[in-house]
Amino acid sequence: MTWLIWALLSAFFAGLTAILAEIGVQDINSNPATGKIPNVVSGISIRS
Repeated sequence: MTWLIWALLSAFFAGLTAILAEIGVQDINSNPATGKIPNVVSGISIRS
């Protein structure tokens, strides 16, 4: 049963990451923004 909790938390945080990334790059052209979002998320993940 604990795997279900971890799966739900993972899905929640993935959605939250996508929302926050889109908010952060609202004023940037979509092509460069698409490339920058994974870099930022990876950088945050590595530092944690």
